[in-house]
Amino acid sequence: AVVRDAGERARVAVVGQLDEEQPFDLVVVTTLAHQVDAVLPALQRSAAKAIHFMFVTPEHERLAAAVGAGRVTFGMASVLSVVNGDGTIKLDVQKARSPQGDQRLADLFTAAGLPSKVQPEMGRWLRSQTPLTIAMESVVGTAVRDDRGATWAEARAGARGLRAGFAILRGLGETPFPGGKNQMSRMPVPVLAFIMRGISRSRFRETVGNSDAECRGLIDLLAAEGGKQPAPR
Repeated sequence: AVVRDAGERARVAVVGQLDEEQPFDLVVVTTLAHQVDAVLPALQRSAAKAIHFMFVTPEHERLAAAVGAGRVTFGMASVLSVVNGDGTIKLDVQKARSPQGDQRLADLFTAAGLPSKVQPEMGRWLRSQTPLTIAMESVVGTAVRDDRGATWAEARAGARGLRAGFAILRGLGETPFPGGKNQMSRMPVPVLAFIMRGISRSRFRETVGNSDAECRGLIDLLAAEGGKQPAPR
């Protein structure tokens, strides 16, 4: 069912549910953040030795507590893929090394062809990635639906949303992480709008701009986080 554009067919076995009694060495969870609750009960019951959540989420603490912090790690994948018109997959593994929260998994993914590095504070990394993901997907998604680049008004709206997302994290006592995102969180709206507009015209638009469900789901999750503040803005 999964065929790369070069003709290589991936070996895939599709099942309806996780075999909870199998002591898998590793289960990699790649649902979207707002969909993960549907599989949490099975993961909680699973005899798997390690569970690796691999998606943008502001809720790493809740997920770790739900499944068991002793066997949970988090990470991301620097992979861009699109489905071609003939149903094959065009895969683009980025040169930038993907951050993973565990050295063993970083080595495993690197050996499998996904260059990775260790990010000890992966939970913080993912929380700070959430506002950026929302902004990029909202701006680029709008442009892709109309088959064009983002307008300046759309880019400015995304820039204001990005600053608001980072403000939620600051209201929770967190500094955007790592340093690059902290610097971005303090950039003026015109500069951020310029960046957002540029992304909407880049080669990333076909992948970043087709994630409307993730964008809306992350907005809801981040808004819920904002509701935990004593005086939400």
